[in-house]
Amino acid sequence: MRLLVEDEIPEGETRGRPRQLTKRSIVQAAARIRPEEFSLSKLADVLGVSSQSLYHYFPSIKSIKDAIADEIAQKIPMIDTGLPWRAYVSEMILQYRSWLNQNDYPIARNAVYDGIAIFRIAGRRSEILLRRFDNFISVFLRDGFTLDQTVEIWITVQNFLRRSDLHRAEATGMASAWSDLQADIAESEEGQYSALEVLLETPCPEMNALYLQITNILIDGISARYGVD
Repeated sequence: MRLLVEDEIPEGETRGRPRQLTKRSIVQAAARIRPEEFSLSKLADVLGVSSQSLYHYFPSIKSIKDAIADEIAQKIPMIDTGLPWRAYVSEMILQYRSWLNQNDYPIARNAVYDGIAIFRIAGRRSEILLRRFDNFISVFLRDGFTLDQTVEIWITVQNFLRRSDLHRAEATGMASAWSDLQADIAESEEGQYSALEVLLETPCPEMNALYLQITNILIDGISARYGVD
């Protein structure tokens, strides 16, 4: 049987419905494939079906990625708009990390974050993102920021959320890196890395505490830049 790996269904061909498949099972399997490895044939192999059968549920590879983006957006927590702006941003970042640690699908990163993508999902209108952005603006305008400042802060926070590897670090994530650093310094001549030797006399940073400190630095930076406490 010939495997169909093109993005669109050729005219004149029909597809059957494999009973074991659902749109959700396809999306969940697709989201776990690394972006550089993703193809229709790879997805079919993961699901144990033919490539042709997938076209009954999705007309193209792009439509699968769009579905991944939609599912992700629906799961990201909404934040209480009654919170002051500092607490609002803190909750936004901390809850995102908590969500990401439970839903870190490799291909999802590319599907959702195509370009700046701060108002749409996969190039399409998104009620969820529009509501989040509207809530964000309301909180910051209420607490004394201008509209221009609010948009700048939104983009800053979104970029932080999307680009920091710290989001995916486990609570004990620093322990291994700290141990490697200790081993590397132990193999060096004494005094060669004097500052690092002093650093290693302190306890290994705890990842959750470190993440919270970085979040607070970001929030303090926003406050200092725009003069709003």
